[in-house]
This record gives sequence, C-alpha cells and structure tokens, in this order.
Amino acid sequence: MRIELFYFLVSLLGLAFFLISPIFPNQFPFQLGGGLVFWLGIGYLLLRFPLRSVVSCLRDRVTWGVFLAYLTVHYMAYSLLLDRILGISPPSVFSVTYAPMGSLNLENAIGLFFTPSLSLGGSWFYLDLSFFSLVMGLVIGLLVVGNLIELRRMTGLRRNLSIVSLPLLGIVSGSTCCISIATIVAYYTPVLALGTFSPFLDSVYVGLPVITALFLWINYGTTRRVGNALRETRPDSVRGRGKTI
Repeated sequence: MRIELFYFLVSLLGLAFFLISPIFPNQFPFQLGGGLVFWLGIGYLLLRFPLRSVVSCLRDRVTWGVFLAYLTVHYMAYSLLLDRILGISPPSVFSVTYAPMGSLNLENAIGLFFTPSLSLGGSWFYLDLSFFSLVMGLVIGLLVVGNLIELRRMTGLRRNLSIVSLPLLGIVSGSTCCISIATIVAYYTPVLALGTFSPFLDSVYVGLPVITALFLWINYGTTRRVGNALRETRPDSVRGRGKTI
C-alpha cells in the first residue's frame, strides 16, 4: 500500500499547487505542474485499482492495436468536433493554454477539469485536450477494449444473440460518448453567446465521460461474471478459446 499512498499524496500535492497558483504573478507553471501531478496520481490509482484487470487484458499486438486505434479516434472526436463547433482556431504546431484565476478559493479546484489545455496540430489534424480529458480517454479506451475481450470470450462460449446483445449495446453506447458531447454542444451553440448554458455544458463536459466510464466498468464486470459462469458450466466447449479479440 506504500506506493498507492505515495500517489495519493502526490495527487494532493498537485491539487495544493494548483489551488495556490493565484497568489503568484505568473500562474501558468503552478497550474501546469499542479494539474499534471494531480492527474498523474489519479491516473495511476485508477489503473492500479478499478482498472487493474482491464489493463492485464492488453497482452498482444491485436489488443494494443484496437486500444490505440480507439484512443486516437476518441481524442480526435472529443477535441476536433467539440472545438471546431465552438469556433476555436487550431494552433500552428503546439500550444498550452490556461485560464488565470482571480483569487485564492477552494472552488478553483473545478478548474482542474478544464485547464491547462494541450493543443496540437493544424487545419488537417487537431487535438485540444485537458489533462482530465486525456485521463478519461485512457480510462474509456481501456474499458472499451476490456468489454470487447469479454464479449469475444462470451461469443466463443455460446453464439446466442440474447446473451451478447446487451453487453454489445453497452459497448457501443459507451464508446460513442465523445460524439455525444460534440452533438450536445452543436445543438446549443446558438445560445452559447448568452452565457446561460455555460454551467450546463461544463457539467456535460465533465459528467458524461465519468458516467460513460462507470457504465462501461459495470458492463465489463457483469459480462465477465456471466462469461466465467458459462465457462464453468461448459468447460469442454471453450477450451483454447477467447484469449484475444
């Protein structure tokens, strides 16, 4: 537990640096360093505990290929569609942006979800992602791959649509969360100038990926338990099956 405690304390240290950034004339290094340290700690704890079994699924080139392919599409959709809809001009090569905070306040912790933001690319390829969206993309990508692996094992057990349809629906629904965010923003773009829907869109930006990750995690656990139960009842029919996608 020492290493887990270390990363937990690292996250708290990053949070502290982020929160005290308004007392310095140049907030940028404290926001950047504090945000990076905070999300590195959170990311490690997520991979170490709830996602440990999912990470162990990345064993060969096929699963890594599926994971990296989904991650690329997820990040591009999440940033390209969302920011182009909002009319943000892409950087020429690379930039890091942040939102200065006016005073020392605990509510500034909310800013960890949005700032700093890393932008990369140009007119043909564009990424704009906060540390939060980077971590959530990694989490969702892992859960999508884990769900696909468990679904593959289940179809090897019994090719029955009634068994695999619900897990498959869960995977498809969860894997399209980035498109859902862009669609919501597109719908409400005409009223963004009024500022009325800003808290709503901020909540969607943070809440939808988190809800998606929880849904995929539950779906993964359920599919895995069902698959294990079926393997126990029909061990001879699945010998040597279901190890990879």
